[in-house]
Amino acid sequence: EHGSTANYKNIFQINNNNFIVSGTNEETQSNVSFFITEINGEFKIKELKDGLVLSADYKNNQLAILFEDGLVFNGKSYKINSLDGFATSISLNSDASKMFVNFSNGKSRLLETKTFKWLNTIINFPDNKSLIFNTKGKYYSNFQDVNDYLFLTKSNKRYTLTEYGSSLYDPVSILSDFSEIDAALKSKIEEALSIRNQLKKELPKKSVA
Repeated sequence: EHGSTANYKNIFQINNNNFIVSGTNEETQSNVSFFITEINGEFKIKELKDGLVLSADYKNNQLAILFEDGLVFNGKSYKINSLDGFATSISLNSDASKMFVNFSNGKSRLLETKTFKWLNTIINFPDNKSLIFNTKGKYYSNFQDVNDYLFLTKSNKRYTLTEYGSSLYDPVSILSDFSEIDAALKSKIEEALSIRNQLKKELPKKSVA
């Protein structure tokens, strides 16, 4: 208990000695959150900004906290501007250079924490189908009917990805959003893409009756 009575809805463990609790103050009906540190059996409590904490993650000595109205990363506040509904959870990579933000409509977006710029958007469909497209204009999908979900506009004209060609399908570009790709893997992917594109160019042979 800290001050008045609160109904704690969410508890997030940061590491072995620190965690965040968040809930509703039963007297004021406002959402409150606290950062709690345990040292030698004693607890130190620090009140965070007003609002309910939806998610939190801690990697490489860097802390990210998602509130209902935005995100706090290493003590600095950011707004999550998106057309994908409201943010529901966050996750940092191992060195905290990248952050996944999951949204209420099922989409996920990857951002770079140094600049807080979006890198790509991930959409997962039933039957393990996935579509990823990035801010460089490239995409990757593991299914064929991608034109039902993604299209290109150029000079105010709309094109399907098939109409525009295969240059936008680029797994190397997508993978590089997440981490650096070693030269051997990059070479293998590019070789596979070259074969894929060549097969697409070849006309189907007509069978002889």
